[in-house]
Amino acid sequence: MQYPGPSTPDDRPRTTPRRLGLAVLAAAVGAAGFGTWRGTEAALVFLGCAAATALLIRPVARWAVRRGVLALPGGRDIHGTPTPSGGLALFAPLVAMLLFIAFAGDPRAWGLLAGGSLVFALGLFDDVRGASPRMKIGVQVLAGLLLVTAGFRLPALGIPGIGMLELGAFEIPVLLFWIVLATNAFNLSDGLDGLATSLAIMGLAVLTAAGVPGLLSIALAGSCLGFLHYNLPAARVFLGDSGSLLLGFLIAALTLELPVEANLPLAIAVFAYSLGDVAIVTFRRWIRAKPLFAPDQSHVHHKFLKYLGSPLRALIAVLGVAGVQCAVAVLWPGPVSLTFSGVIWIVVAGLLIRMGNYKTRSILEGRPRMRELHLLRRYVLGTLALADSRERVERVLSHLADASQTCALSVSGLTIRRVRDCWLLHGRERCVIRRVGNAEQACWWRAAPNMEHPVLEQERATILKDALLLAAEKLRRIAPTPAEAADPDTEIVTTADL
Repeated sequence: MQYPGPSTPDDRPRTTPRRLGLAVLAAAVGAAGFGTWRGTEAALVFLGCAAATALLIRPVARWAVRRGVLALPGGRDIHGTPTPSGGLALFAPLVAMLLFIAFAGDPRAWGLLAGGSLVFALGLFDDVRGASPRMKIGVQVLAGLLLVTAGFRLPALGIPGIGMLELGAFEIPVLLFWIVLATNAFNLSDGLDGLATSLAIMGLAVLTAAGVPGLLSIALAGSCLGFLHYNLPAARVFLGDSGSLLLGFLIAALTLELPVEANLPLAIAVFAYSLGDVAIVTFRRWIRAKPLFAPDQSHVHHKFLKYLGSPLRALIAVLGVAGVQCAVAVLWPGPVSLTFSGVIWIVVAGLLIRMGNYKTRSILEGRPRMRELHLLRRYVLGTLALADSRERVERVLSHLADASQTCALSVSGLTIRRVRDCWLLHGRERCVIRRVGNAEQACWWRAAPNMEHPVLEQERATILKDALLLAAEKLRRIAPTPAEAADPDTEIVTTADL
């Protein structure tokens, strides 16, 4: 069994004229709409950014494959092949547009350009090396301060029919909190093919309907539409953290331009799905004793995918939930839209609980094991980061295999087997092999999915994936021993060998 290599847009079957036709039709409708609302220049900007992004995706995807900027399958990820991150295809047209706006006389465009570039660089680093939550929040706060320096303000929070709450001395802290919250919430929604890009277009439509001035929202919508053709199920290019963090940051900044008297319900509508998903996931992680920033498949779109069985059906369901909230917020901003959003998310949470057949007793009983798994994660990743020899990497992986009840694992030729212990660990249950990484890293592990709860099994899979990928990176950098250097044909154990 060979692990499939990374795919690019060039690998897309040529039987997609319908999708291309729909994209052209959507572009025409969008251009007509923006032309009606804003004038001919808005339609040209929309179509120009859509075309520029669509033309850039293929070369950016090929560059991402060469540089290893890939989303790898396994663990919490639902895709089956390494997929390139194409955030650069969004970033380049937006930089050109922001430079045009800045030189046209809007000084705030410089803040958007500086902050957006900083957030894009953070996302690109996260795609390649991985960034800690502390680092992400710190960079996002710095990007928010660049917005404040450029002239963005949030003097009050307004709800029609209730009034406005003047922020006063709390203006900057609330503004920074909103930027960080909205940026990360949008980033977390990028877990299903086409979802984040579609949510961005929907949120930008709310901003346009609410009268947010400027061409940036139109340019963003056009770029997202150009990207969406390659990002719909089954996606050949992902936004990656570089693209999703950039979109989240820029859209969050644009919500600061909403009319003050109705900015709170409209801003919540722009991020309708993302904020509700974060609220549900935060509660789930708290009740399961799981760290807040630990990745998993507990998001609402993951649950929709599980129960509906198709990425396209899950995408339509999520967009339906978000679209209804956006429409209500635009038509009746204020207590009506806020109450409606709350009711919608209570109904969604109730459906997920009923369909998932959650048992409070089993969840509470799994809390100690969940803590053990995340302590194991911290130990393994921290020790691997400090490992400076092949022997130390092997020792850490041996501990990982014991603690995670794994029969065998392999990283770039370094194989640790517990074949004799398979029967003792798993009885007669059949052990299966799961692969992660790409052809150069050649990582896999062998174990039986016999954890006490499927959520615990998913946590083990995520920990093993992250640990093996980090070990592969460490082994690539560590100089080979004299014996290994003398024998270039080092054996790599494959599935067939087992």
